Amino acid sequence: MSQQHNPVLQLALQQAMRDKPKRQQVKEATDLIYKRFGVLRQFKPLAIGIHEALIAELPQFDPVVVQRVIQRHCCTARYLKAMQREQYRYKLDGKRAAELTDAEKDDAKRRLDGMGTGKDAVAAPADAAPAAAVADAVPAGERQQAIEEVKAELNDLIKLIDDSKPAAE
Repeated sequence: MSQQHNPVLQLALQQAMRDKPKRQQVKEATDLIYKRFGVLRQFKPLAIGIHEALIAELPQFDPVVVQRVIQRHCCTARYLKAMQREQYRYKLDGKRAAELTDAEKDDAKRRLDGMGTGKDAVAAPADAAPAAAVADAVPAGERQQAIEEVKAELNDLIKLIDDSKPAAE
């Protein structure tokens, strides 16, 4: 499936893509991935480690960008519903990779149950529940004090950044 290109053109494409803002890279990578790979368009459960195959297929994109696209894809309600419904995980070419386990289906159900019901809802990461439990264990006064300290630090950083910008003529 991998495409062979002139190495000079490939390097130029990589550089041009990596000069773009990350948001633009993610949007373009998302568009290309859904266009080229039916298994993603159909929201089939993906093979474990599929990001490595995608990185190899799309060398013009920063690997972090490709991973971000896959992470977003796998946190959608549509994908999680497919994880519950399907029996197998799939490779990029649409061939079966492995059977889904009951634990994987249960995790998809738990994540789906924990998200909003909106069309574009995104599932909370698997480790979000423990983080919430830790937050509940901290007394409200201490939590509020920590929030205020973080806000003050952020304001100081913003001021530092603003002060370091050259003045507009």
